[in-house]
Amino acid sequence: MKVLIIGNRSHQFIYNYVKTLKKVYLNSDLEIDILSQDSSDLSFPSDKFYNNIYALIVPSFFKKNRFLKVLYQHILFRKYIKRLDCYDVVHIHYVENIIVRDIRFFSKYIRGKLIVSIWGSDFLRASEDRKKNMTVLFNRADHITIASDKVIEEFKTCYQKSSFLSKIVLCRFGLEPLESLISILRSGANARISKSKIGLCADKIVITIGYNASRLQHHIDIIENIERSPLLSPFHDKVEFLLPVTYPEDAEYIGIIKKTVLNSKFHYNVIEQFLSDEDIAHLRVASDIFIQLQPTDMLSGSMLEHLSAQNIVITGSWLPYDCLDQWGVFYRKIDCLELISNELYDVLNKFVSYKTLTCKNSEIIIDKFRWNNVIHDWLDLYMNRHDNKKVFKKLSFSLSS
Repeated sequence: MKVLIIGNRSHQFIYNYVKTLKKVYLNSDLEIDILSQDSSDLSFPSDKFYNNIYALIVPSFFKKNRFLKVLYQHILFRKYIKRLDCYDVVHIHYVENIIVRDIRFFSKYIRGKLIVSIWGSDFLRASEDRKKNMTVLFNRADHITIASDKVIEEFKTCYQKSSFLSKIVLCRFGLEPLESLISILRSGANARISKSKIGLCADKIVITIGYNASRLQHHIDIIENIERSPLLSPFHDKVEFLLPVTYPEDAEYIGIIKKTVLNSKFHYNVIEQFLSDEDIAHLRVASDIFIQLQPTDMLSGSMLEHLSAQNIVITGSWLPYDCLDQWGVFYRKIDCLELISNELYDVLNKFVSYKTLTCKNSEIIIDKFRWNNVIHDWLDLYMNRHDNKKVFKKLSFSLSS
């Protein structure tokens, strides 16, 4: 079976997806190529998981002119698209601009089974015109995957009686960092050990704000709300804040964050350096409270990792996390960002009792989001269900093993 992935070759969700597919598919005829939407001519460690890579590499003399760069990529993209008739499955991971701009041409050349995976912002943050244009793709698709029940409902509301709604399948992404997290928890790590490991005070409550340098994390609004609150002044010496801003590169915004916390009575750690999977796992375990207040989100992988590390998570009630409620996950929700300092005050005052309630979260999240547990839903899309027992290898998991 020949599969073409269309997405970003260096994105952890995609290369771990491909890695796991190859691990559980027992037949030897599986080939997975990727048409990567990046323009880098660099090699990545994750490249080894693909049989062939087709990247939209732009000559250096075009990169300085945005129009020429986009035009060159557009021509190259069309060139690759014309080769799609040799694949049994074409799988789009995230509907990028380059697909939407040329959506009719793209749909025309698809010959094999087409799977379109909505990741979140490619639909949730799309304009009305963009959503309308994407119907060409959805009509052509054999399956449309979405990772959240709530987003499925929003998708259905948007497109209402469209015939392609019957093609929707709920498929969740696995979380590779859970493997590192499981490993360090099995080794006996706890919050105190992980805090010492990454240079934090073991006796302070660690509060992590956001998980990247995107302005949509609303770091500044959250920090300013906390700084203004007289309720939180008794905790100046009892808490320590973490701000992971390792990606994307935005020196201006990171500079604004640093300036905002410069004269604070609280202690802030702005983390800019690259973090290994083990470092990220220790950061999750070291953290006690995690604040995540984006305007939109499908189901934040970083937030799920914090939940599995038994953090007290504070997030927005407007985000589509109904599945967490259904599974019995303990977390806290606020109705607007302006309530963050009040909620944080409540959590800090009830810290011990709330922390006890997070103990059940680890098993729930690991069961629902370990790659070995979710990959079979994706494989079902590639072939007939009655063949599954012949080609799937069941992988088991136990926290105690």
